[in-house]
Amino acid sequence: MSKVLIGRYLPGDSVIHRLDPRGKIVFTILFIVIVFWANNLITYGLLLFFTFWLIHLSKISLNYFFAGMKSFVYLALFVVVIQIFFSGGGITYWHWGIFRVTQMGLINAFYMFLRLLINLNISTILTLTTSPLLIADSIESLLKPLSYFGVPVQIIGLIISIALRFIPTIADAAQKIVNAQMSRGVDFNAPSLKKRIMNIIPILVPLLESNFKMADELSEAMESRGYIPLAKRTHFHVMHWHWQDSTAFGILGLLAVLLIILRQS
Repeated sequence: MSKVLIGRYLPGDSVIHRLDPRGKIVFTILFIVIVFWANNLITYGLLLFFTFWLIHLSKISLNYFFAGMKSFVYLALFVVVIQIFFSGGGITYWHWGIFRVTQMGLINAFYMFLRLLINLNISTILTLTTSPLLIADSIESLLKPLSYFGVPVQIIGLIISIALRFIPTIADAAQKIVNAQMSRGVDFNAPSLKKRIMNIIPILVPLLESNFKMADELSEAMESRGYIPLAKRTHFHVMHWHWQDSTAFGILGLLAVLLIILRQS
């Protein structure tokens, strides 16, 4: 849990770090969309290569990056198992009741795993190279046209910023609770599945109590500083669009064209 990357920010001076955060958010959304255009090994291989290239440009250590992705890989594998047993098509290799393993089920499960892995990687690159404050400011800026229709974009940006900021904080708190429980003799690697589930309760109760305490302290701190949700305010970080941001979208467009061509092969 201490290696969870979502919500963590690694300061740096890479090409990815210097991009406009608004552009990075739109880039990530568009990339996730075009990932669904892939339909064969060649197109997924191209997307994986592009993702690794982005990790290289961000100057993030591969060991650090993939160590934090392990927990998400397990989640993706769980989704894949469901896809295998509950989807049909093609040759049936095994069948029992409502469960079946088919040729198309295995192929679709493999592609789904790659799709989830790629999308998780690109989302993690965004959060690792962009501070939560800049993400909140960028979302507020992108949603600004909705403010003319009464949508509280400032509050939405603040909520997203707080959520991203506290993901690693909660993970660190959970790890401390786990270490404390293990020092008291709790065995989280018990051979019995029922025993493991019961051992989670000593984690959840203090973790929820800690979360409510942090939320209460945060609200009191914001109130004591005179925070007014809908008040007009300036921003310390002024965002600017540069030629590198336009180049990034040009590269994304080229990637989309290549996917369209290769998906026909």
